[in-house]
Amino acid sequence: MLLDLTELVTGKVREKTYQATLSMETVESQGAVYPVISSDPLNVRVITTGTKKYLVESEGRIVLHIPCGRCLQDVATQVEFQLERELDFEGKADEEHIDDQLEDMSYVDGYHLDLDAMALSEILMNLPYRVLCKEDCKGLCLKCGANLNLGDCGCDRVVLDPRMAAIQDIFKNAMNSNESS
Repeated sequence: MLLDLTELVTGKVREKTYQATLSMETVESQGAVYPVISSDPLNVRVITTGTKKYLVESEGRIVLHIPCGRCLQDVATQVEFQLERELDFEGKADEEHIDDQLEDMSYVDGYHLDLDAMALSEILMNLPYRVLCKEDCKGLCLKCGANLNLGDCGCDRVVLDPRMAAIQDIFKNAMNSNESS
């Protein structure tokens, strides 16, 4: 969503509150695409802090479908974020401020502020490291890929340590010799 900052930039008002909603349908992170289920409306407050300097403040909540880290089932995951950015339209050219300016100006097109682009960076920073559908999620079968939360697939999932193969052979031979006697 684009916010029109014309009244603030022209000096007609020193502070303005906008009612806004995020218009993003997905959030992309490290090659994964997470669909947006819902997002709360935002109250975005923009305050003039100096000549051509503005403070943008808001907080919000978005709900994404993120796959479980064990069974890959989609989990509705709530991500809360806070926006607090200072925009500087003065255009200082010194090297220590140039990176901050480029970052701030990527959200600005003329007198319009791209709220989705600004919120996206905060949402990405607040994504959980790992999502589980439930604490005791059993995950997927390593042999057939079945979701073990839905029931046992019947596969032999015993993982044998290859370093113990010689000892296991001794036990198998001992068991076979006992059965034949």
